[in-house]
Amino acid sequence: MEEVMDNLRYGPFWAINRKMNSLSDPLRRKVQEEIVRQFREVLYREDIHNPGNRDEDWRLYVTALSTFQHHDAPKLLAETLEMAWSQMGSLVGLRTEQTCCGCLHIRTLRALKENPSLDAVPNFVETITNRYQRHALIAL
Repeated sequence: MEEVMDNLRYGPFWAINRKMNSLSDPLRRKVQEEIVRQFREVLYREDIHNPGNRDEDWRLYVTALSTFQHHDAPKLLAETLEMAWSQMGSLVGLRTEQTCCGCLHIRTLRALKENPSLDAVPNFVETITNRYQRHALIAL
């Protein structure tokens, strides 16, 4: 399992879909569960919400969640968008105290297509109504 996870982390993120689809069904299900488990750990770490934290692991998990459906994915994805907006600071739309990589919104919105959630609607509205709306347009 560790070797498969390392393989997913290596190389460009656009290759994750191909790599996931190349796995056998039983292995793919195990990898999906491991991705969700690890993503939950990263998202719920106390230090992930610190504005200075630039942990990049979420990109792997969010990208992978766009390749499969999982019952925990919608909640994790909605919380990912919420975390991203909170890290942008109090001046979103004018000038941010802490900018957040636009690919978080793009990747999360794409993953929500596979794993839809009404909980993500407020963050989706936020994405399309401020200066970062291009992220939603790219994802759509």
